[in-house]
Amino acid sequence: NYFILVSILVGTFMAITIADGGLDYLRMKMSDPFIKNLDVKIPYEKIGMVNTYKFSLNQDSLKQRFHYDTVMSHVEHSLQFWNYRISGYSREKGRSIEFQNPILEQILGKENLLHGRGFNDEYDYGLIVTRKLLMDFDYPMDACFIEMAMPRRDKGFYKVPIPIIAVVKELPGLSNFAFTPYFYNARNRGYDNPFNLNQYPNMEFFIAGSDPKRIKQITGVLREIMEEQEPFREMDPYVESSAYHFSHLEGTLVSISFSMQPESAEISDSLFRQLERTREYQNIKKHLMRCYYFDMPTSPGMEPAYDKISIMFSSLRRVEAFKDYLYDLSELEVEMSKLRDKKNFRAISFLTITMAVILLIFSVFSVALFIYNLLRNHLSKIRMNLGTFKAFGMSNREIKFIYRGIIRRFCLSSIGIALGLVFLIDLFVVLIFLRELNVLHMLNIYTLVAILAILLSVEWTVKRTSDSILEHTPGDLIYGRDNN
Repeated sequence: NYFILVSILVGTFMAITIADGGLDYLRMKMSDPFIKNLDVKIPYEKIGMVNTYKFSLNQDSLKQRFHYDTVMSHVEHSLQFWNYRISGYSREKGRSIEFQNPILEQILGKENLLHGRGFNDEYDYGLIVTRKLLMDFDYPMDACFIEMAMPRRDKGFYKVPIPIIAVVKELPGLSNFAFTPYFYNARNRGYDNPFNLNQYPNMEFFIAGSDPKRIKQITGVLREIMEEQEPFREMDPYVESSAYHFSHLEGTLVSISFSMQPESAEISDSLFRQLERTREYQNIKKHLMRCYYFDMPTSPGMEPAYDKISIMFSSLRRVEAFKDYLYDLSELEVEMSKLRDKKNFRAISFLTITMAVILLIFSVFSVALFIYNLLRNHLSKIRMNLGTFKAFGMSNREIKFIYRGIIRRFCLSSIGIALGLVFLIDLFVVLIFLRELNVLHMLNIYTLVAILAILLSVEWTVKRTSDSILEHTPGDLIYGRDNN
């Protein structure tokens, strides 16, 4: 009987755990902090009309009518980054975000920002990246740079470290990195763009943190190598350090320049490999990362050819009407997939909760019925003993008190064991299959309600069952004259 009751309770708590864990998993996969920011895709032949569309949609009458606040434009652009997981380059989708775009408040909000900062100004060329990008490409979560692919003069690519200014959980539009229009213009200005390393003459290193003692020691080691070892000494090297604030983590940039500048990037790379082979460099290698001080353009340049308009809604009640209005006006389509996913999630949540409640009611009924049959069969078997006890002066209240205590201990211990077993099962499933989830899904309001409902139903069942037996006289119980 103890095993049967524990099994019923394990099934009850597992149903609640699965329901709550399933909802949490769906919520994690489908929740989007940018659900109210909908995108309007601009066809290629209408890209030149973006500013006209923006001006038209920014009218106060339309904002009030369809409940939106801001209309901004952006460009989607994919780049290749070095993927340490596959030891090769992989392409990821990104998008531009203006320095003063209100959506940055959502991106850098406390619920979405892991660490870092926003753009310093419109000339910031650092990237905001998602946690997923770093995980997929096997970068550490506190990485200060991500290595972008830039073509070499002959063949292959350079690994160009681009500073990371922030790491976030998500970015709008399923993008995995965000950049300013300034970065986009600089990156796409042709062969003479600042990220082209084919003729980069210097060697530069990033030192994270601001410990002056450590910086002085590392700079001294590099200066000693340059002054005492060939072929560096022949090229008249000069070592200097300066503050570096382009990444999310403040640090120091150590620059090594040469009076006899290398003629090509291949020679610079050859010098760097020789530096890496020195014993002194190996001792400080863990504190250094090779980077570059890019000669960025002094003006932001022309606006990119924006291919999407972003609309930030204050309420989604009029989104469907806005979609129809925009299509009738300009034959532009609003990206509605996120909104549909949200509606589907609500429907699935309702069905899951309903099923959990039904299972909970069935489970409470099963426990009550089980306790009723167990106690009634037991009392029926010993009704002669109960009659004898009553004949010798034991009151119904005393007998009920004894059996109520026995059943309480019986149920409470079963509940404790069932909760322990469910926790172990939940822990095993989460650690093996769903590591993103919390392992304490059984600790929720539904479990508490289930325990209270079971205990109350058991109390009521014990009272009704004992009353139906003990209401008879001692003689009826001893001689079996009761019909119940």
